Amino acid sequence: MDQDSNRPATGSGDSPDSPPRHHGTASRDRHPPHPHTTPHDSPEETGRWIGRPLPRREDPALLTGRVPYLADLDRPGTARVRFVRSTVAHARVTGIETDTARAMPGIIGVFTADDLATVSPAGSLAPQRSTHELGTRPTPYFALARNRVRHVGEAIVAVVGETAAACADAAEAVVIEYSELPVVIDVEAALSPESPVVHEGWPDNVAGVFEVSMGDPEQARMAAAHSVTETFRIQRQTAASLEPRGVLAIPDPYEDRLTVWTSTQSPNIVRDFLAEATGIPQNRLTVRVPAVGGGFGAKFHHYPEETAVTLLAVLIGRPVMWVEDRTESFTATVHAREQVVRATMTADEEGRITAVIADISSDQGAYMHMASYGPAWLTSVMMTNVYAVPNAAVRLSAVVTNKTPSGSYRGWGQPQANFVVERLVELLAAEMGVDSLELRRRNFVPPDRFPYTGLFHTFDSGRYEECLDLTLERA
Repeated sequence: MDQDSNRPATGSGDSPDSPPRHHGTASRDRHPPHPHTTPHDSPEETGRWIGRPLPRREDPALLTGRVPYLADLDRPGTARVRFVRSTVAHARVTGIETDTARAMPGIIGVFTADDLATVSPAGSLAPQRSTHELGTRPTPYFALARNRVRHVGEAIVAVVGETAAACADAAEAVVIEYSELPVVIDVEAALSPESPVVHEGWPDNVAGVFEVSMGDPEQARMAAAHSVTETFRIQRQTAASLEPRGVLAIPDPYEDRLTVWTSTQSPNIVRDFLAEATGIPQNRLTVRVPAVGGGFGAKFHHYPEETAVTLLAVLIGRPVMWVEDRTESFTATVHAREQVVRATMTADEEGRITAVIADISSDQGAYMHMASYGPAWLTSVMMTNVYAVPNAAVRLSAVVTNKTPSGSYRGWGQPQANFVVERLVELLAAEMGVDSLELRRRNFVPPDRFPYTGLFHTFDSGRYEECLDLTLERA
């Protein structure tokens, strides 16, 4: 993968590896020096770059609309696709009627999981290497659902046509019959022994458990002069980037290659997972990225639609494009952050934090997505945060429910830890009757203790009290 794969695509060309035609070409003209430098002290003149503001060369093209995003990458003969998605949270698919849709004007074909299996018999998005590495139960799922759906918005049928409008009309004519199954949408309810299971054959809804500890937190809890315990319910969120996701797959029958354009933050990851999910060797796949209109972590993942569009392009022998709409985005793009955290913080008479103990239940949605429970894992190992806490124990349960899969979002799990720990500090200060800022100062990791190893990570540096003072000064 060349380094340009992450840069906005420019120019035009007729080979599958060259950017498709679009509405303009980004300027590559040299930009004037940054306004905070002079011709004589610019980095170009002095050779000194550290501490110097660097001009952003991409802004003029972005601001004038001359950079193509995924939806702008149009090629002659490109077919469009519309996915028909589950309208129920948990069900067996007992019937799919597509004859009416197939007969509608402008429709090339209507495809199900069985059709994709003729190109890729496995078709699973779940080599899920990170899932296995974290010791969790695999949750195989497919580009198009096979026999069973586990959340609203799961793709079942792909309607391919000459125009997006034709696909949308035909998608409404597809009839899917369901035999609905019991639903679990609350992470605490999912942990109950009486809860229905999301994945058949599982004894419960716990996909995996992670535990980390240091010191003797239970002894510290029993010996503590002060203790606070609270349950925090952190709501589900979604990135809602200005540009939703999109995929364009371009087959080259002469070279036996595929070029896949996708709005992603991680082209190499997409290529690796796409190769495993489709069975197409990596050396026959090129993944390219146009300008990306926001990702915020949600576009870090490999998604079912990338696999489906690629296989559809192989099936019909033509370029195929899918552009997500906002409704799809809210049910098909990963959600994030939903956790229930019950946590305890203890302190001695002097207000030194002696222990943090936490039990985290992370709502992973219906499937362990590409990053498995990585963000929730980071929540767990950051539970001592910037404080010199000698004793800690955290238990994380990754729980499946009948909701959109959970994944990456800004901070990748650390905001939840920050929120819980800082709320505990506030509660502890109130219980002790001391100022919460003073309590923080007593417990920050001091500069002379770096590098400092907390619950898991080793931190190389930090001046936390100084940062707090500057914040107060400038507030």
